Amino acid sequence: GSGIVVRRNPTIGAGPGGARGAEWLRLISGNPARGPVRLAVMGGDAHAEVDRIAIGLYDISGRSLWRDERRGRAGQWLEIEIDPRAIAPPLSAGVYFLRVQRRADAASRPVILVR
Repeated sequence: GSGIVVRRNPTIGAGPGGARGAEWLRLISGNPARGPVRLAVMGGDAHAEVDRIAIGLYDISGRSLWRDERRGRAGQWLEIEIDPRAIAPPLSAGVYFLRVQRRADAASRPVILVR
């Protein structure tokens, strides 16, 4: 598989927001994570019906380990689940960085994987 599951979920907005003003990105799984990493991205531009959302996972040196693109709708949360065991090669325990870009907005979150 691709290591990704995507669901539209309008109720994710509850709870703490993102860091540095990126309220449109929420890490909703535990961190450190023992399994899949779950995040939610709010579709942005109200003038566009659909937003392109680019998601990437990087190691601490900045090397790209996994990338994907999804489409999100303005004003709706898109829940994304990434299974590090399904990425080839499977990711080992460690610190990684999740980067999400939505039009001109970009945000990163550290993700700690444990076994």
